[in-house]
Amino acid sequence: MSEFLGEVAEDIAGVAETAVNAGEAIYNGATGDWDGAADSSLSMSEAAIGVATGGISEVAEMGWDAIADETGLPSAHEALHEATETAGNAVGDAMFGLVGDEHAHASAVDFDNGDYLAGVGEMAEGAGETIYNAASDAASSAYDTVSDAASDAVDYVEDLF
Repeated sequence: MSEFLGEVAEDIAGVAETAVNAGEAIYNGATGDWDGAADSSLSMSEAAIGVATGGISEVAEMGWDAIADETGLPSAHEALHEATETAGNAVGDAMFGLVGDEHAHASAVDFDNGDYLAGVGEMAEGAGETIYNAASDAASSAYDTVSDAASDAVDYVEDLF
């Protein structure tokens, strides 16, 4: 029975840690501290995964951290933060490239003003324009290639006769 109560207490502590980190993430986001919000969100996820895995993920993090201390590697939290930041930046850069400068700026202004639907509309319009322009360029290039090949064939046939 005491083993069961110990597990319940650990779960309650893990859920409480998750809630505290979630609150910090919300506060940091609301005050414009986006790096702090991201870091607190990561801590929240680590705590929640710790509860969900029965502490196995926490043991893995402790093992990583022990090795990191000896080798100069970043802690598990720092490594996860860096990996998620790198992935997020790559996705953001790809979306910015797809949406385009003008529409990305307009959507950011809309989001900042709380007009989320207009912001999403700007992003969709920018993405549509980018895709249309790429398809149009590809079609034009294909037309030019076929036209040049046909012209070369006509010239070749004329040279024969």
